[in-house]
Amino acid sequence: MAHQKIFKRLRNEQEEAIASGIFSPGHLLKMDSADKVLKHSTEGADGAIRVALEQPYTGKTVADAYAVGDTAFYRECLPGDVVAVFLKAGVNYNTLNVELIHDGAGCLKLKSAATSAGVVKRVVAELLETVNLSATAAVATLAKVRIVG
Repeated sequence: MAHQKIFKRLRNEQEEAIASGIFSPGHLLKMDSADKVLKHSTEGADGAIRVALEQPYTGKTVADAYAVGDTAFYRECLPGDVVAVFLKAGVNYNTLNVELIHDGAGCLKLKSAATSAGVVKRVVAELLETVNLSATAAVATLAKVRIVG
């Protein structure tokens, strides 16, 4: 399914910060020590769930990446929010409502694919849309999820 908007249902305000890395709408973000945003980089981590948004007021879409120094728009997700986020490639996501965690590269991945049980501090979301990314040439792809934690 081609996604045109990142947030499907939301209950909070849009935020903005300067980008300190390159990322696209749908990537999971974290704040750095200078209060700038970049791709989330810790597998299974706890903390705020921030999702980069598209820039519709500037004519940009979900296909347009942010560059270093851009003003990036994002939302801090709440449990129950339904969003389109990137899923890590290399997996067939064929089970609805399966638990997802941070993959350490701005995407979500299956909890069962964690490098060890000890890295999982928080389940972030559950899958609402199946997608097969197991092909060798597959790339991270947007899919609909519900935030749970």
